[in-house]
Amino acid sequence: PTAAQAQLDMEVENAAHYCQAIAQKLSREGLEVKATVERGDVLEKIKEFVRNRNVDCIAVGTHGRAGAQAFWEESLAAKLINSLDVSFLLANANK
Repeated sequence: PTAAQAQLDMEVENAAHYCQAIAQKLSREGLEVKATVERGDVLEKIKEFVRNRNVDCIAVGTHGRAGAQAFWEESLAAKLINSLDVSFLLANANK
């Protein structure tokens, strides 16, 4: 359990550094950016984040699946779009 906890802590730290670097780059370009890393169910964490803050747009990487394929592959982007009333910026995650 201690090794697993240490591994998770390292992953969170690495993700936070990665997100901060992207946020700083976007901030230098004049955008207002908030980068956050949390643990838990991704869909629920994002929905909670949106509900608790004044979020008006969410950028999501997607593989471009739609319809039944997205449903069966449990597309996060599709679930978010169907459960939140905000704007979305979808980016190709394959590039």
